[in-house]
Amino acid sequence: MATKYMVQFYDSTIEATATDKASVVQDWVHQIRSYHGRQIIAGLDCEWKPPIVQSMSNRSATLQLCVDAKCLILQMFYIDYIPQSLKSFLSDPNVTFVEVEVGDDVLKLRDEYGLHCTRTSDIQALAMASWPWMFFGKPGLKYLANEVVGLYIQKPIHICQSNWEARVLDAEQVEYACIDAYASYRIRHKLFTRIIIVIVSSSEPVSVIKSLNSGFLFSVNWRDFLVDLESGVISCEEETHNDPVSNNRPANNLSTKLFSGVLGFNGSNMGECGVSSHSDLGKANGIPYENIDLIIDKSSRGG
Repeated sequence: MATKYMVQFYDSTIEATATDKASVVQDWVHQIRSYHGRQIIAGLDCEWKPPIVQSMSNRSATLQLCVDAKCLILQMFYIDYIPQSLKSFLSDPNVTFVEVEVGDDVLKLRDEYGLHCTRTSDIQALAMASWPWMFFGKPGLKYLANEVVGLYIQKPIHICQSNWEARVLDAEQVEYACIDAYASYRIRHKLFTRIIIVIVSSSEPVSVIKSLNSGFLFSVNWRDFLVDLESGVISCEEETHNDPVSNNRPANNLSTKLFSGVLGFNGSNMGECGVSSHSDLGKANGIPYENIDLIIDKSSRGG
């Protein structure tokens, strides 16, 4: 049996497929591979019936996978068989499975069903490493979704602790299950492409621009730039700071709406785009500016 739901969550419509049929799982995996290429990030989650004894854990009743706005809810208790395409998808080193404390569910899948996930990413640990000043203790998915991507997740107890071993999941269970996996996907996607702009000194204002996936990109003398925080426009203070390696592109060509454009560095798509004589260019190749944060450190360190 396979049932499709269209789950409306903020401005996104998530296509959720709940199934116990191997053929449906095969089709879903094939579709994801066809549209998303080799490198894939997938939100992962599992649900199980609350145990009678609190210290014990029941077997995972569902496995949820979410890529972009397509979610698979696999009813593990009733599936006719686990297809090889799913096993290969889970074990593919080019597919990264993401979740808060993802290792716990990965171990359950291995121990209970013999399924192996080769590559995982704990979005809780990643977010804490990215913003160590923002979190006290270990933030859960609900908190991370709100803080990182601005999504508020409701977790009603009557759904969270419902019977996930039911032969047919109701609409509330499907919505709950797919939103959890979708939120994990959105958080990891944001963290993967995020760029941080940091002023590391107040007396010698130098900014460091980096991203979690590309590492160090470049450093510039902050006095060369004007940033309008309200409009999100970055521009050069004066056009005399052109870098000779910029392929004759004036620094003011960096003037663009941070929250709408995509700027690529390192000659491959926009030329060397020198921003000033202080530049040490690296690679970015099309990081979306909607994922840029501006962090200003007004401390006196380094000065």
